[in-house]
Amino acid sequence: MLFRSGGCLCDVHDIRISIHRFAPVRIAGNEIIRIVKRPLIENGNVYIAQPPLFRVQRGKKTYYAFSDAERDKYIAELADPNGNSSKVAVQRYKGLGEMDSEQLWETTMNPETRTILKVTLDDASKADEIITILMGDKVLPRKDYIEKYARTVSNLDI
Repeated sequence: MLFRSGGCLCDVHDIRISIHRFAPVRIAGNEIIRIVKRPLIENGNVYIAQPPLFRVQRGKKTYYAFSDAERDKYIAELADPNGNSSKVAVQRYKGLGEMDSEQLWETTMNPETRTILKVTLDDASKADEIITILMGDKVLPRKDYIEKYARTVSNLDI
């Protein structure tokens, strides 16, 4: 698999590549281990760019929030002195395709303002396990998982 990093075209199948960070913006957790060689993760070279969940705006003032709590904080901050937040606009991002190119650059691609998370083998292994259960060919493990955790879900995006 080839990808561009800082103007250099790199092959992630060649573990001798001389890059310091590989930051896929959108990649399924279970694909990280399959696409990226294990030594890159072990050496701390793999990061995931984290886009925000919300854009909170009133007038020309805009904030990007990465959690419900952060969203609520910005709504309260942008509310009028009486606490009325009816003029505060909140946009929920469900995917990168909902952002225009300027928002994507500002929040996810710009090295000076983006948030990136280091991938560890533990993270990748947990993601692989969950995605295999939920998206795999076997129905019974998915059914068991849903039945076990259905009542404890606190952040379901439908």
